[in-house]
Amino acid sequence: LKKGDKVKCKIDFERRKQLMQHHSSAHLVNLCAFEVLGPHIWQAGAAKTLEKGRLDITHFDQLSEKELKQIEDCANEKIKKNIKVKSEILPREKAEDKYGMHIYQGGFVPGKNLRIVTIGSDSEACGGTHANSLADLEELKILNSTKVQDGIIRINYIAGKAAHKEKSNVDDLLKEVS
Repeated sequence: LKKGDKVKCKIDFERRKQLMQHHSSAHLVNLCAFEVLGPHIWQAGAAKTLEKGRLDITHFDQLSEKELKQIEDCANEKIKKNIKVKSEILPREKAEDKYGMHIYQGGFVPGKNLRIVTIGSDSEACGGTHANSLADLEELKILNSTKVQDGIIRINYIAGKAAHKEKSNVDDLLKEVS
């Protein structure tokens, strides 16, 4: 391709929607982990695919089944409340003054202007694709968590269609067993 060439593009809406659900869910899981586990929680990494999402957080111990359930319940409660996902573009200095260094949960974001995404009490600099409201995530299911290294816990989750598919697979297995 060269400058000035015309191209015809088509967006795969279902693919984009699933990626959006997993991306916005990373912010939501981080927010709920912070609320459930405490203010020492910081995002240490993340990955989002069509199949699942994962969020690495700072934490001093493995997560118990009870803690995972509390994080999942927190997320689904916020989804049911249809909390709006807000975004704004701000000059870096103004964003840092308004929100502090917490906006860099996902790491440093380049540029003079930052897109700040706010979900509830959480505001982060982020250029990813996001839901307009948490209801767009439909539901969230935490699959498991593992200790990646000292002080880093990985939470694997699914949302939206991927969560519905997982639930359907479990229901099918239960029917076979009955």
